[in-house]
Amino acid sequence: MAPLAAARETQNELGEVARLCDERTAERDESLGRLRQLESEHNALAEAHHSEVAAHEQLQKQHNVVAQKAEALFVELSQAYANLLNFELSFLAGIWRFTGRCYKLVTRRRGTNTSYDDALADARAHFERHGLPLPRKVKKPAEKPPGKAALLGNVLSYMARNPAGSVRSFSLPRLKRAAAVFIQSSPENLGVWIDSRFPDAQNDGCLSYDDNPDESLDELQLVFPIAESPRVSIVVPVYNEYRVTMRCLKSILENSEGCSYELIIADDCSSDLTASMADRVANLSIVCGETNRGFLANCNAAAATARGDYILFLNNDTVVCPNWLEPLLDTMLLDDTVGIVGSKLLFPDGRLQEAGAIMWCDASAWNFGRMDDPEKPEYNYRKEVDYISGAALMIRAGLWRQLGGFDQRYLPAYYEDADIAFEARKAGYKVVYQPLSRVFHFEGVSNGTDLGSGIKKYQVTKSGEVPGQMAAGTG
Repeated sequence: MAPLAAARETQNELGEVARLCDERTAERDESLGRLRQLESEHNALAEAHHSEVAAHEQLQKQHNVVAQKAEALFVELSQAYANLLNFELSFLAGIWRFTGRCYKLVTRRRGTNTSYDDALADARAHFERHGLPLPRKVKKPAEKPPGKAALLGNVLSYMARNPAGSVRSFSLPRLKRAAAVFIQSSPENLGVWIDSRFPDAQNDGCLSYDDNPDESLDELQLVFPIAESPRVSIVVPVYNEYRVTMRCLKSILENSEGCSYELIIADDCSSDLTASMADRVANLSIVCGETNRGFLANCNAAAATARGDYILFLNNDTVVCPNWLEPLLDTMLLDDTVGIVGSKLLFPDGRLQEAGAIMWCDASAWNFGRMDDPEKPEYNYRKEVDYISGAALMIRAGLWRQLGGFDQRYLPAYYEDADIAFEARKAGYKVVYQPLSRVFHFEGVSNGTDLGSGIKKYQVTKSGEVPGQMAAGTG
């Protein structure tokens, strides 16, 4: 009987095990069903996500197109309103107003506005609403341009009023070029050329900077913020000119709040106080070679150490204005197609130095808006340009490495900024001017102004050596 009882007990245990197996099998099947349902839902959500991403990208492209059109229309509207307000200040408009008042008096319509009055009110409201300066003077009617003798007199008058700057800017190559322009150009074109280089207009309430570097900068102590993962790497190439550099660094520290950045000093074997800068400036990186390498190689070596997503080259003979860095960064973050972006450059007296640069078909270059009023509408909207001056140029770090930095064909300096802009466009990126970022540039402090000597002479010689593909890609 004992074996029979043991067999029944084993049979009962087997039945229990079979029941448990059936339960676990049912649970497994139920779990597999839920997993298949979740997988199906996941696939549906993934497909919906991809559709939403594609729709977002399409909307972003449409937004960019609409934004560009809006900017262009804003400029056209501002110019039309400016022309209207200029007309209102003219003698002819005075006659118009007098005639209108007489008409209203005769027809008993005093106190009523005409459509012209409403347009004037809209124009003034437009300039006030957008913080644009109102036109300050009436455009003179077209007059017969002065002759070459009168224009030469204007040049001599300018030199008499500005002897120091004229002597500092004098060089034999510039004199030869001026003579050629004077002989070959018409009076109208000669007048434009002279006005851009020997302006009579003085600063008319524009932003200006007149704080010259002095001996107090020798003892200045600066402490920059520590950034473990900087968004921007600011590369400042220097060669001596310690006070000029410290003035630049002081402005960066004071006007770059809210942005994560690291500061890299590219020291090209300086022999002044720059060699001991780390004793007075904390939390910056200094990259110094064993020999003087020149501007281009100096920048490439320093940029190789950059940790940021974006690399910003900034001349040491600059002073940045408040909120200069964020607009450059936002331009990159809001549009993945922008590869290079640059600031509005100002002369110390507040006049415009550059609103983006132009490369002509013969590979000669020019700063758009040079010596003009920086508050004019045509200089105050974001736009694509031929290239950005290396005095204040931000580029995506990935693009910089993809292009291999500044091309060594342009050693030791000049035309490397134009070349990298054309290479960025060939890689599918835009080169953009951002007017909300403003930087004073003390042109000539870094490399002088004499085109016949020193590193500055390469600005002339390189203009004749620019590769054909760059000249071919210009308009």
